Amino acid sequence: MSSADPQVSSCRHCQYYQLQGRRGGLCQKLNATVESDWSACSLAEPTFGRSHDLSGIDLPA
Repeated sequence: MSSADPQVSSCRHCQYYQLQGRRGGLCQKLNATVESDWSACSLAEPTFGRSHDLSGIDLPA
């Protein structure tokens, strides 16, 4: 397993984090309750990662 992406320092910055209530949220990858300020795990991915690269799309001028 690879280590956590250096851009994702905590759960709240991960694309799998879903806010629930005031204190925490749900990790959709682990299907578990997590706190937003916990350190990111090795499964963490940035919210806007490489998969969101739009450089190959032609946009009208």
